[in-house]
Amino acid sequence: MFYKVIVEHGHMGSGKGCEITRYIKGTDPVNAMLRARSKPRVKRRDTMLSIKLLEEITEDEYRRGRRRFRELCAASPYFNS
Repeated sequence: MFYKVIVEHGHMGSGKGCEITRYIKGTDPVNAMLRARSKPRVKRRDTMLSIKLLEEITEDEYRRGRRRFRELCAASPYFNS
């Protein structure tokens, strides 16, 4: 199963953060949520407050989303640091 997960990212200064869309492959929604929370830079990873949206998607949407995320990471100094 494939999921689109919006998580809150931190490490941008005190009280600051941003929301990032992650594309996760998981066995069920709970597994996908736990995997998303364990990614680097996720804010409040010890609570469910880091997860803003969890939505099941198709494999095609998953592949397109992963490709867009890699492009974003390559172009952003935030992800390259």
